[in-house]
Amino acid sequence: MRVLFNNISKQKYYILSSITILFQMLFLAVAKEFETEFLKYVEIIVISQTIITFFGSIQFYIKKKKFINIQIDLRVWVISIIIVILISYYFFYKELILFFVFITSIVSLFVVQINSAMFARFNLKDKNTNYLLYISIIKFSLIYICLFLELNFYYSIILFNIILIISYFLYSVKLYFTTSGFSFLSVINNSFSALNINLDKLYASSFLKNIAAEYFIAFRASSVFQILTEIIYRDERFKITSGKRKIDFKILRKKFIFTSLIILITYSILNIPLHLYLLKIENIFFISSFYKILYNLKSEILLISFAFLLNAYSGVKYDYIYKFENISSLLIINFLNLIIFIFLLFLSKDSLSLALIFFIVQVSNYVFISLNYYYVSKNTK
Repeated sequence: MRVLFNNISKQKYYILSSITILFQMLFLAVAKEFETEFLKYVEIIVISQTIITFFGSIQFYIKKKKFINIQIDLRVWVISIIIVILISYYFFYKELILFFVFITSIVSLFVVQINSAMFARFNLKDKNTNYLLYISIIKFSLIYICLFLELNFYYSIILFNIILIISYFLYSVKLYFTTSGFSFLSVINNSFSALNINLDKLYASSFLKNIAAEYFIAFRASSVFQILTEIIYRDERFKITSGKRKIDFKILRKKFIFTSLIILITYSILNIPLHLYLLKIENIFFISSFYKILYNLKSEILLISFAFLLNAYSGVKYDYIYKFENISSLLIINFLNLIIFIFLLFLSKDSLSLALIFFIVQVSNYVFISLNYYYVSKNTK
């Protein structure tokens, strides 16, 4: 597995990445059929992803000597463990199986974060593509078997998480407790950044439960463009992470226009009621019902997709600032975005308003990051 696709061409890279996205969408199409269990899973995965995003910039703290090591401030470990224990107690009290789903989810997501950070730090784009492909195939396969054999939904998620945890041992990554390295300030910054992506879903799962599951599906469907833009801009971001300063904005703008066209084409397709025709085909009922949700929430998907595109475009500048300046200005930007987000959420009543708010926050983030990048790049030449 370590050497597979080490030197894949650009064509194969995009093909494999597209297959990864396809399997992720198929997973959602099947998982939503579990209804109540899926809704509880949404709550767990949103909380878990928010916590793991605290370590979102950990790739900048990876070093390679005789082996790869990551230095993390001991205080970060202590705070993270306390948060996980408190949330674990909540799920343990609620239902024992949810406790196991949460614990395995949080650990498996951390493993994926560590492996992906290592790939980014050393510009191992091919290995990262291969790794994410395997994850998506295994995840879909398990949930598909679970549905048609009428097995327990939670057991399949726990099994998948255990497989991911085992993947940690495929690579020689060592974690170290230090008094420096990935700091408490980094966690605060990343926590603000994480909430700017996940706060709307946390709000929906707490206060708008009647739309929470479908909004999560719309958000995850839109995250196809988060994945797509991460793939499209991965080369630039990996280069910055590995220490290169030059950014070709002509290429970035071309990629932005190209992705915008794909989003608009997708929106046009979602205006076609394909679910009415898919109903006539046997054994794919889960795809028909999944598409019906996308058809009904096409406006939300349009807004969230463009929000992800703006986030990815500004993300290249964000990485530049993080790598070559310091995180103090980013901390202020993320905090301001969070204040705007919280204020606007009080005005939300449905999925469309949530999507619009998410889009507005990403626009404000783009403006703040661009102004900061202009200042930083001007003073670091």
